[in-house]
Amino acid sequence: MQNSQKLAKAYNVKVVFIIDITKSMQKSIDAVQRFIHTVINKTLHQFPGMSIKFAFVGYRDVEDDNQFVIIEFTDIDKIQSAFEDARLIATGGYDIPENVLGGMEKAIQLDWSQAQVKLAIHIADAPHHGKKFCEEFIDDSHPHLQNKPRPSDEILRDFAEKKIDYYFYQVKVKTNIGYRFITKKMADVFKEEYDQCVKRTKDFTVSTFDTTNDASIDTFFQAVMENVSLSVIDFMERRDTAKRFTRPSFSNLQQEKEVIIPVIIDPQSPSSTQSTPKAPGSIDKIIDDSNKVLPSRVIPPKKRPIVPQEPEEVEQSKRTRTGNFIENLFDYADQVLVGDQNSDD
Repeated sequence: MQNSQKLAKAYNVKVVFIIDITKSMQKSIDAVQRFIHTVINKTLHQFPGMSIKFAFVGYRDVEDDNQFVIIEFTDIDKIQSAFEDARLIATGGYDIPENVLGGMEKAIQLDWSQAQVKLAIHIADAPHHGKKFCEEFIDDSHPHLQNKPRPSDEILRDFAEKKIDYYFYQVKVKTNIGYRFITKKMADVFKEEYDQCVKRTKDFTVSTFDTTNDASIDTFFQAVMENVSLSVIDFMERRDTAKRFTRPSFSNLQQEKEVIIPVIIDPQSPSSTQSTPKAPGSIDKIIDDSNKVLPSRVIPPKKRPIVPQEPEEVEQSKRTRTGNFIENLFDYADQVLVGDQNSDD
């Protein structure tokens, strides 16, 4: 614990809650407002000296008034009053799907600068519009909004490239066939698209949030605190790994006075009287020398000498080769004819 406290000191952590604030989500909104201080205080107790700020993005559907409620990243002493000023009352949501991607887009547009650890805690009980996210039994009045405001893979790529760890919590809703997680299809799509991004710091995490009893709500916020702790610890491990693999410095290497390097030198070249080459002073010197043209004193591989011939000798050689070729051709023809005769017999 002491090591984690020491390493986390002076780290800046930013956490955004992205929540569906339509009518069915009032219990989730109340729980977040009630437990937000608990999350902050317990996290700061685990990592004293760490700066942690929270933001809130609430979203409704495209036809609702006040479609978004946004609280920018705020210090611990101001977060409660920010919630009270926002007057978070769950309203709207006439069909089942909501403008989920719109809320995610607002979250990515927040000021994430000057934070080493970043988390998005997304709580939803309904999917976004479109067959890509909705199961067949879900009534969707706006399926054409599937890729609005932007396709989900683009938004999730932005989260990954900003190194924002994404935690998605599904809330059960009552349907004609009982309570179900109708966001499962959307959660699976989100996870697949997010995890394909090579710049992510960790995998997309999918969990559940049961708002039907206080014990489950306590369990949820315990999980949120664990999410923050895991993201902080993961960052510290990545930082320590990066330090171990930094580019080595060659400035402290001791240079040998003289090193024997085998070099082919032309005995007839005046440069053959040079002293034995010495080791270069740095790796940059080696790279620079490797890009230079080889000196002229390096002898190329020996070639077989070409002896000039008289014209008569050349002509005689041609006639000899031609005669040998014709003679061999006739011998081959005789062999073929003899073979055919034997086969006929």
